[in-house]
Amino acid sequence: MTRRRRARRRGCHVETVPGGRLALRFVLDVPGLGRKRVKETTALDAANPEHTDRVNRLADVIGAEIRNGTFDYVRHFPNGKWVPYFRPGQIPDRDPELVAGATTPTVGDWYVIWMARLNVPGVRVSRLRDYGSHWPNYLRDEIGHLPLTKAGTFAVLADLQATLRRRPSRRNNTLTEHTVKNVIGGTLRAMLRDAQKAHPVLNIAFEFDQLDWQRTEFRGGTPFSEEERDRLLRYYAAKRWKLPGGGTRLHYPYYAFLHALFHCWMRPSEAAALRVRDFDAGNRTLTIARSRHLGHEMATKNPTSQRTVRLSNTDVRVLEPLVALHAKPDDYLFRGVAGAPIDPAQFYEPFCAAQRVLKMTLRDLYSTKDTCISIALTKGVNLTWISRQTGVSEFTIRRNYAGRLDEPEWDEREFAKLEEPARPTTEIGPIALESGRITPSYPPGDTDDDEALVIPEAYERPRRDLNPEGNGENASLCVGRCGWICLDRAPVCHRWPKRPGVSGTSRDSRDLAN
Repeated sequence: MTRRRRARRRGCHVETVPGGRLALRFVLDVPGLGRKRVKETTALDAANPEHTDRVNRLADVIGAEIRNGTFDYVRHFPNGKWVPYFRPGQIPDRDPELVAGATTPTVGDWYVIWMARLNVPGVRVSRLRDYGSHWPNYLRDEIGHLPLTKAGTFAVLADLQATLRRRPSRRNNTLTEHTVKNVIGGTLRAMLRDAQKAHPVLNIAFEFDQLDWQRTEFRGGTPFSEEERDRLLRYYAAKRWKLPGGGTRLHYPYYAFLHALFHCWMRPSEAAALRVRDFDAGNRTLTIARSRHLGHEMATKNPTSQRTVRLSNTDVRVLEPLVALHAKPDDYLFRGVAGAPIDPAQFYEPFCAAQRVLKMTLRDLYSTKDTCISIALTKGVNLTWISRQTGVSEFTIRRNYAGRLDEPEWDEREFAKLEEPARPTTEIGPIALESGRITPSYPPGDTDDDEALVIPEAYERPRRDLNPEGNGENASLCVGRCGWICLDRAPVCHRWPKRPGVSGTSRDSRDLAN
């Protein structure tokens, strides 16, 4: 018995919105946007039976026209917010609500128009993906009904922040502070900022700076060691890949792509966008001008990322076989087994599988660039040269990559510099020189009698100026009980008075024995 397919419901129904007004809900085919769920709020009161009957009759008419394919949105709602999409012209500079003189639009009303304006060439697909994910999951139910002028107040933002911090994620735990900050400080902030630019007449509150954020964990780079890097490259050189039509074979571009990530100072998205014309084997350079992510190619992440990368002789030998005999300048340099350009998102899964096979700690594909930078810093490569190669500022390199690579040999070599052998202790009368320190040393049973001090005959005072601002040219070690360095030329203790009969001008320790 075959299962009967459920018919798609196509019609219009009536509901009551907050405030007691009646609204019509139906599904509309919007040009350029596809099927959208539409809510048109009327000025009729739900408590009035006549108004209710009137709206119900209109809902029956709209439902019948939708099922028959004759529904005309502009005829029923000439001032509706979806009217610009049915007109030949593009989206107007002002919202339909403002043009019609209606009340201030809500955040949900502005979101529809805002996303339509962003969905144009030149906007990163990853940004549209984040905006489209944050709105239905975190923002629509919380602030979608609020006017634009109130959505940016501190009270609304603080309440939204507290709500999102308590909300469970897909893993049955609360959202991270990083996610909450991206939703509020990224998506919502950009939405209200663009709304204020499009409608200067609206006095939209913008109190995001008053929010307090918790300190998030910062891990920095996660590089591979040189031994792990070489193991991964050998694995890719010997790996056989499945072909679309069946069978397996070696695929050299996968190995070359991973080699470029480990050695050529590039992000995965930058390497995926390289064309044949960007590779200059004669001058040993690669020109980085674009990035490819989620199947779309755009400019680099920031202007400083547009750069020329210098290659070593080994890098050139690895990349030269990628240029076919009949290659064209616009052909992609790295291609998959099916002939399409390599997508970093699809390359990520085999990369993790290779680490599991080799029993390594799992790291992200971006760790290949961390490895390249960390190994260079470990070997003492010039920091300014690394910054030019990577397009990353020197401050970011010091903060994220310096000291991230764990090399036992390097650690032992540096610790050896700190652990100098201790110098032997030398007894010089009442003074002991131990590891460069000067400490008093007294014979057993010593008393206050100065005559008990024994000064060896071979004692020589250092003849150097220890106090440039003092009175004497050559200061001497104190021969008294204190063990201090006397700044006077007299070879007596500066804390005890001179003994009778001892000359204060003698320059030899043997004078004290007289």
